[in-house]
Amino acid sequence: AAEIKVTGSGDPFGSRHFRRVLGKIAATDAEGPRLQLQTNCVLFDRRAWDELGLAGHVRSVWVSVDAATPETYAKLRRGGDYQRLLKNLEMLGELRAADAFSEFRLDCVVQNGNFAELEDFVSLARRVGADRVHLLQLRNWGTFRPDEFRALEVTRPDHPNHPALLEMLARPCFGEKFVDLGNLAPLRAAKS
Repeated sequence: AAEIKVTGSGDPFGSRHFRRVLGKIAATDAEGPRLQLQTNCVLFDRRAWDELGLAGHVRSVWVSVDAATPETYAKLRRGGDYQRLLKNLEMLGELRAADAFSEFRLDCVVQNGNFAELEDFVSLARRVGADRVHLLQLRNWGTFRPDEFRALEVTRPDHPNHPALLEMLARPCFGEKFVDLGNLAPLRAAKS
């Protein structure tokens, strides 16, 4: 395989199975880096990078963060450790600066609990050396009751905080190439 995505269904570094798979992939000769890692980065530290032999095998790293402050992170990423996350993001930024892989992206699933700090999220991504940020609309994969989801879904036009989200997305930084608005792009276009 020329490209292998690990994973979009849970953190690969929190799974013994996926760690074993990553180690086997890294131990296999390949014509170039082919791993795209998608992680919450809490367990993706220098030790994991070294123990799994990832050097030379990683093409890109996408990190689901969803917050720019420890308080919001604690609410949205229960069980996560914000300080550990920051340390690991900085480590990845250093690896990226050394050309250990070619893309470092921070992802944010936009919802009522975090939209007010999206500009700070962009600043965080720049500070840790990410190549860009990617914003995504919150989806309900059966995680929330319908009433809970409606309260979180700030991208919905009838949400009470929807106008504030539109004001946020109209700010200059969200028009830069550094920011991939993903499926939120129509919301910025509507405000323009």
